[in-house]
Order: sequence, then structure tokens, then C-alpha cells
Amino acid sequence: MWPFLLLFSTASALVTREPPVPAPRGRDLVEEMWVDVRLDHFHASNVDTFPMRFYYNPEFATTGDHILIYVGGEWSISPGWLRAGLMYEAAADAGAAMFYTEHRYYGKTRPTEARRAGQLLAVQHRLARCAQVRARVCPEVYNALPTEIKDAPSLPAFKQYLKRWLVQHAFYTVGEFISRKT
Repeated sequence: MWPFLLLFSTASALVTREPPVPAPRGRDLVEEMWVDVRLDHFHASNVDTFPMRFYYNPEFATTGDHILIYVGGEWSISPGWLRAGLMYEAAADAGAAMFYTEHRYYGKTRPTEARRAGQLLAVQHRLARCAQVRARVCPEVYNALPTEIKDAPSLPAFKQYLKRWLVQHAFYTVGEFISRKT
């Protein structure tokens, strides 16, 4: 049991820290910048914004046609990844500008003043996204059920018929279920 816990704790630590930055190469042209982004992506009536931090490196930008964006994870970003690494090499080959964005609620990008208030908003956003998916997919799934299941006389009978039918039929995706030939 201990080796599993050790591996789990080591692996989980990598999720919350920026990957090790390679030794810098090239000129130090990286600028820290800020852009106002929408606080709530799910409700058009909410026009509140917050400042999101990002780093910008124009070292290889030639025509302005190409950009590469490194999306930060659950860590505070640093300029090192715009001065070395795979994206730096790809930008050199493509003549591209580089951007490194910071994830909301991490580093200096904080949409709210309260330390834990942002976590509640993140949950709200996840639930809103799930609700949108549910509203679209559930009717399709229900309509694709065989008539004898939909016509069950009660909820317990519906559950029993559905369980029996699903055990007899294997589906790997919702799309496969919906598009099956009856």
C-alpha cells in the first residue's frame, strides 16, 4: 500500500507545479502582460471581467502571421518556457510569436479577492457545462431507447427493463448507442 501512496503523492505533485524550465537560450525579450477576460463564459448577460496574466515573446515573430500559445496548468507561470524548450524551437522554425497564459485561480491570475471564492465559481462553471451537455444529450438518449422500455408502467419497472436491456447490449459510446440500427 505504501508504494502506491508514494507514487500517487509524487504524481499529484507534478500536477500543481510548473514543469521544470530548461536552461534559457536566445535573447530575453519576454514581457509580462495582462488582458481582461470574461469572468463567466456561460452567461452572456454577465459582462464582468478580470485581468489574466500572460507572457509574450516576439523574438521570432517575422510577419505577425504565426503565434504559438502555451496554456498554463494549475501552477504559477514563469517566463522560462518562452526562452527554451519545444515551443521555443517550433517558434524559431515557424517565425512565430509565443504566448504563455496563466490559468485562472493560479499564480497572479485571481478573478476574485477571496482566496477560496474562486473555487466555488469553478464548480459553478463545471456544473453549468454539465447542464448544457445533459440538456442536449439526454433527450437523444431517451428517444433512442426501445419503445418497450419507454412504455414501462412505473419508474421501478423502467429501471429494471433498462438494466436488463443494457446488460444484453454493449455500447462503447453514446454516439454508437444513438446511431444503432434497431
